[in-house]
Amino acid sequence: MHFNHTNNNLIMLDSESLNIIEWEKILVNIFIILLFVFINPLFALILCGFLNLTTSRINFWIFTFMFALSYALLFYLKDYSQILYQMRGIAGNLYTTDIGSAVNTFNDINNISWFGIVDRFITNPNGNEPLFWLYVKTANILLFGNASIFVFFSLFCNVCTYSIFG
Repeated sequence: MHFNHTNNNLIMLDSESLNIIEWEKILVNIFIILLFVFINPLFALILCGFLNLTTSRINFWIFTFMFALSYALLFYLKDYSQILYQMRGIAGNLYTTDIGSAVNTFNDINNISWFGIVDRFITNPNGNEPLFWLYVKTANILLFGNASIFVFFSLFCNVCTYSIFG
C-alpha cells in the first residue's frame, strides 16, 4: 500500500483515489459516531452544533441515527425501579416521569380488551385515543410485555421522526 500525492490533491491507495475533501467528510463522520458512542448524547449534540458551524461535512443520516440511538440507549439503560414510584398529586396518583407513565400504561394495557380500548374512547375520549392504545396493545404482544424494550423503541422512533420531519 502506498500513498502518492499529486498536484491535484488526490491520495492514491492501490488504484483507488479519494479526494482530500472526501477524506475529511469520512473523518468528520467517524468523529461524530465516536462522539455519540462515548459521550452523553446531549453533550455530543452541543459539540456537533459547534462542529457544524465550522464545517458542513456532517452526514445528516449518520447524525440522526447516532443521536436517536444514543438518546434511546440513555433511557433504556436506566434503572426503572427508581422512577416508577408514585407520588400523590392534585389529581390523585401521578407518576413522576414520562417514562414511568409510559411503562405504567404499557403494563396496564394487559387488563384492557381490544373492544375495551374502543369503549374507553366512546365513554371518555380525553386521553383514550384508540389508534395509540391499539399500537400500545400490539407492541405489548409483540415485545412479550418487556417495557424497557418498548421505551427504547418508542424513544428511538420519536427522535428519528422529529429529526427527519422536524
